[in-house]
Amino acid sequence: MNESLNNTMSWFVKNKVFCSTGSLQNRLSMAIGINSLGFLSCCRRLLSRLGIAVTPDMIHFLQIEDRECSQRLAKLKTAN
Repeated sequence: MNESLNNTMSWFVKNKVFCSTGSLQNRLSMAIGINSLGFLSCCRRLLSRLGIAVTPDMIHFLQIEDRECSQRLAKLKTAN
């Protein structure tokens, strides 16, 4: 059950991290943040709270990811 919930709730975040492990709570928190705020806003807020400067290159990357995420969600909504 835990792995099933983990895979369902955090597919995007789980399959895009570049570390060997991550806790379920962290992945769920990111999934909820992205769902609530949107990908771009969630990432910008997280980077800001971590004290990481957001460069124009990072903003461009996040905007592209946000657009792709929004398109994927819209496609899923129209399929149902």
